[in-house]
Formats: sequence, structure tokens, C-alpha cells
Amino acid sequence: MPSGIPLQSLATGVEWQELTGTLAGAIGLAGGRSTYVYERGTNTPVQVYSNQALTITETQPLTTASNGDIPGFIAAEQAIDFYDVLSELRAQAEPLSVADLIGTDGKIGGPGSIGLTEITTLEGLPAADYAQLAGPVFTGTAQAPTQAASDDSTKLATTAMVQAAIAAALAAEPAGAYWGATIGTQFTTVAPPFDTPPMSAVADFTAADSGGKGISILSFGENWYSTSYYGGPGTFPATQMGYVRSYGAIPMLSWCSNNVDVGGGSSLASGYSSIQIAGGSQDSYIETWASAAAAWGHPFFLRFDWEMNGTWFPWAAGFSGNGDAANFVAMWQHVHEIFQSEGATNVSWVWCPNIDESGLVSIPSLYPGNSYVDWMGMDAYNLNTSNSNGIWDQFATLIGPTYTIEQGLSAKPIMIGETGSTETGGSKASWITNMLASLPSEFPQIGGLCYLDEPYEGDNEIESSTAAQAAFAAGIASSYYRAANYGSIATSPIPR
Repeated sequence: MPSGIPLQSLATGVEWQELTGTLAGAIGLAGGRSTYVYERGTNTPVQVYSNQALTITETQPLTTASNGDIPGFIAAEQAIDFYDVLSELRAQAEPLSVADLIGTDGKIGGPGSIGLTEITTLEGLPAADYAQLAGPVFTGTAQAPTQAASDDSTKLATTAMVQAAIAAALAAEPAGAYWGATIGTQFTTVAPPFDTPPMSAVADFTAADSGGKGISILSFGENWYSTSYYGGPGTFPATQMGYVRSYGAIPMLSWCSNNVDVGGGSSLASGYSSIQIAGGSQDSYIETWASAAAAWGHPFFLRFDWEMNGTWFPWAAGFSGNGDAANFVAMWQHVHEIFQSEGATNVSWVWCPNIDESGLVSIPSLYPGNSYVDWMGMDAYNLNTSNSNGIWDQFATLIGPTYTIEQGLSAKPIMIGETGSTETGGSKASWITNMLASLPSEFPQIGGLCYLDEPYEGDNEIESSTAAQAAFAAGIASSYYRAANYGSIATSPIPR
């Protein structure tokens, strides 16, 4: 955590601030009592009051207690880095509360609780909300402040303190969203990350459309088979993945079970139906690809067989000859299981239907289940008279019904896999402004946004007008949208 960033705890109303990277963190304890933490590498406690907003600016002797209560304190050596805890909580991709940390035995880290490696030193701590210190974190027993001050082996934390810490971590930092684009050939004639020099089109895109702010996701695609593109089966694009990671973004590969040699990719090839894939027709290819993904080793999004509720892609459940929703689910689960068996746990699986429209396959019927999905998603375009309702739709109106459907399926984060708007029928600049303003306020479960910066339907690209470019740059400048800072991300599944 950068020095000087305040963290506001919803649980206790305490303002938190790290001092020049030396503190383990400050934990506010409800009820007006004092709480102490140690500076790293010293025996000097720092006092924080939980009954008022207080920026940490001073140290006080441990024997100074507020209102005469016994102060709780926690050791810097425990290294409870609240941002690490937060990342682990988000990596669970489920709504979690302090109760999820408590096992069936009533203790933190006990049976049935979620596993958080960052707080293993707290395992076995009783879960009751104590009025005084109770239970050792390391060794020893609760002692009076003056005793504890001289005994480094006895450093205790009440469950209430831990609860306040977790609540503060969950509430402190705005959830934020990754953002990026599928960038076309308009800048360098070859789409990134296949361009030369690598990622130069991304630099052009950010200069033109985001005020220079770097993307945190780059989306690109690969078919399973194409003689013209790959000379046969597609292979894991490790080199290109490395370019994206070196830039500081997270790759999102849209990977489709399609043979482009048959009907230009618009026909269902033999051996590529959901029924056949689930039955093992492509196992050898999938195993090879998954093994290469595992060997690469770094986290990435895999947006597999997207818009599966439609009728236009050969892999979709609504495509003639491809079976039904149950066949699609069985196929997805089969492919996922092969990845697991090959050790490709660095993959974050993005399940991404088209927004719900009349005539499409039911979205809930296509959901493979929480064990097989890390992120949900949706693709949504404002195409004016081509919209299902035949009118211009603002972004919030466009995605609202599907967002509600997906909220009912899971609490996992949602990725906008593709989106964009035409200039025809309304103000595209206003549409973009609405999109970027509505995500934080109306759609908090959405944690990723990728704009299709290509001339889809004629003028979907951001560069269709200077007004659209200005609107995008202004909206994406918000700190809610995370800049390129993910070249060393190591957590899988990728956390919200």
C-alpha cells in the first residue's frame, strides 16, 4: 500500500494510514478502547482510537490506555497486510464476511472456514467478541499492558480487532475495475499483441483515446484450428502473452472451439460440436494447449466460447447441430477438467454470454457452475435500430436485465467482454459517458470492461469521432479504472 493513502473503516469509523511503510496496520476496536500496533522492527507501540477519526501521527507508551480499558495490541511480526488479505478474499470470488473466517469449532481458521494464508498466525483464535484480551496469537496468555510491553513473545489480538481489520480492508479501497480493449488494425495494420514493434498499437490507442492512461487488460482471440492463421491447430501464444504482461496488462484470450477451415469459421466442423468435444474428440489438442498454458505459468483470463446463448457462432448452444444447453455445459466442464488435470491453474475462466435478448438460449441454462467459472461476463452493443428493441439504448439500460440474471446465478465478478456503440441514433459521446459513470454506481459486481475498438457495424470504434474520444478519455481517467500495473500479478484466479 502506498504511504499516505487513507483507509476508512465502515466497521469502526477509524481512519487508517500507513506511516512510511513501517506499520503492519492499525486496527480500530469498537467500544472506545485503544488499540496498539508495533512499528516494524521495534518495540514501540502506536496508539489509535476507535471512537474518532484519527490519522496516525504519534506514538505513545503502551501503558497509556484510553478510558482505563486494557488495550489490545497486535505484532508487526504477524505481517497482517490488509491488502494481501483483501486480495485473498476477492480471489474467492464470492461475497465474504468475517463469519466466513470462523470454523465450525468457533475459531478463526477452523474446520469449514475459508483458507487465508495471510492470517495463518491467527488460526485457533476464539471467535467470541471479547471485552478484554483473550487467547494467544503466538504463545503465552493475556497479560496486563505493562507486563506485555516487556514480553515480545506475548503479542495478542482480540477477534474484534481481526474483524475490524478485515472489515476495513474490504471497505477501504473502492473495488475498482480492470479496463482495456480489443484493438483493431487501425493503428499499426496488425492488431496487438501481434503487431511490430509489439504493443505499439496499444501505445497509439492510449494516446488517442485514454489520455495516455495504460490499459490493464488486452483482449485478443484464437481459434482452435486454422490453416491460414496457424498452419493447423492453434498453439498457446506464450510470446504474445509475454508482451502483454511486460506492458503491465493482463491478457484476456478469447478462445473458441472453432475450425476456421470449414465454412470460413461460420459452419460447424466435424468433431467440433459440444457433444463431440465433451466425448473426447479434441482431448489431445486441449491437453497440449493446456499444458503449454500451465508451463507459461502466469495468470490470464480465458474467455472461452463466448456468446454461447446466440445462434451466430458454431460453438453456440443455439447453432444448428450443436446440441442444447446441457451439451454446452458438459463440454465446458470437460474442457475445464482437462486444464485442471494439466495443472493449468493460472487460468481464470470467463463465462461470457451475449446480453439476454428475445430468441436466444436461456442464460441460466448455460451456466456451468461456480466450480467451473471464475468470472461471469456479457457482451453488449448499442446498434440503434439493430438492437432487439429497435431503439437507441444507453449502456445501463442495455445491460441491466442481464446483470440481474447473472447476480442471481453467482456473486462472482462480471467482465464486460465486448461492448461499444454506433454514432447513429443518438450521442455516442453521451453513451460512453453513461457507460463509464454507471459501472461504479449501478453495477458494482462488474470488475472488468473491454471495449471493442474496431469498426464493428461500421463505426463502433472509439475513434469514430473526436467527441467520442474525449468522452472516453474523461471517463476512463477515474481512479476506479485501474491502469497498467499488473506485470507481476501472481494470483489465480485473478481477483476482483
